[in-house]
Amino acid sequence: MLAITGPNNAGDGSKMPSSFGDYQVGFRLGLPIIKDKLFFFTNMEYAERTDPVFYNAGSTDSNGKLTSLVDNATAEQISQFVKSNYGFDPGTYGSYNNFSKSQKFFNKIDWKINEKNSLSLRNNTVISQATNLERDARKLQICEYGLYSEKPSYQYGFRIKNAFQ
Repeated sequence: MLAITGPNNAGDGSKMPSSFGDYQVGFRLGLPIIKDKLFFFTNMEYAERTDPVFYNAGSTDSNGKLTSLVDNATAEQISQFVKSNYGFDPGTYGSYNNFSKSQKFFNKIDWKINEKNSLSLRNNTVISQATNLERDARKLQICEYGLYSEKPSYQYGFRIKNAFQ
């Protein structure tokens, strides 16, 4: 995956993490099936993105100073406490990447029935997946509390145009 990112304007000298990625591709095609009578159009888009989550347990700056809410040892103690007392694995407190992926399709057929009537059929399809885990300097969320969504959407439609004279 190729990621093109702009300069760091925050002024802190930090670099974009290597796990960041943003990829998008698509195409469209339109053509007559029967000249001046029947037309077909299609469009497809695919997108995929990976965003590293910041403020992981044990995160440090370039000088080795702790920048996260807790260090790795404390996070591990909390994790072990939850596992042994509640029988629940809370997930990771370390590095984690959010991701999103979507596929979008649009298809349409236009039929000019005669000089006064036409018919359009269309389909929109979106298939998407995404995760979301947010951390900040005042709150350490562990992986098990992140969100995951998978949402397919299908829409169909038709339109009849009619010109009365």
